[in-house]
Amino acid sequence: MTVINEKFYNSIEGHSETGSKCILRGIGSQKMDGQLIPNVAITLGSYTILATVCVAPIEELCLIGLDVLKPLGAVIDLNQTD
Repeated sequence: MTVINEKFYNSIEGHSETGSKCILRGIGSQKMDGQLIPNVAITLGSYTILATVCVAPIEELCLIGLDVLKPLGAVIDLNQTD
C-alpha cells in the first residue's frame, strides 16, 4: 500500500477528500488512521500509474508500496546490505 503524508496531499490543488477510512498498523501495537483515496496519479521518472493510496499523518512525504512498484517492473532486492 502506498501511503502519502496528509499535509502534503492536502496542499495539492484539486485533491479529493472523499474516501473510506483505513487503519495502518506499524511495528508492535502502533495504529494510525488514514483515508483511502482512489485513482491518484503517481509519476516516477517517465512512468505514471493510477493507484489507490492511503493518506495518513506520516512523517515521510510518501512511502511507495509494492502496489505501485510491481506494475512498473521494479525489482526489490531485500537480501542486499550496505
